[in-house]
Amino acid sequence: MKCVIVVIGDDVMNINLKNNITLIPLRAMAEETGFNIEYIEETKEIRLTKEDKEIVFKIGDKKAISNGAEITLNAAPEIINNRTLVPARAVSDAFGYDIEWDGERRLVEITTN
Repeated sequence: MKCVIVVIGDDVMNINLKNNITLIPLRAMAEETGFNIEYIEETKEIRLTKEDKEIVFKIGDKKAISNGAEITLNAAPEIINNRTLVPARAVSDAFGYDIEWDGERRLVEITTN
């Protein structure tokens, strides 16, 4: 696997790529950006809320719900080593954050508003 560096606010993480998709730990991103996170075991859903935003992911499902609208992810959320990983691009878009890729430095930078 190839490794990239992901920067979210002041948090820096080394992340592996899977099928050329950067998967990031959802809890780390949610906590760094002030989202509340809730895991619903029965449905395998992860609900993120902050002010007027709500985003719902489901483990193994490429569909998510962002403020009531269905969005399609480029990879389904999955649990690896007890961490829920989600595609960086789709999550950044759903949160309304900017995401930049620097191929030379192998760096993904997510800028919160």
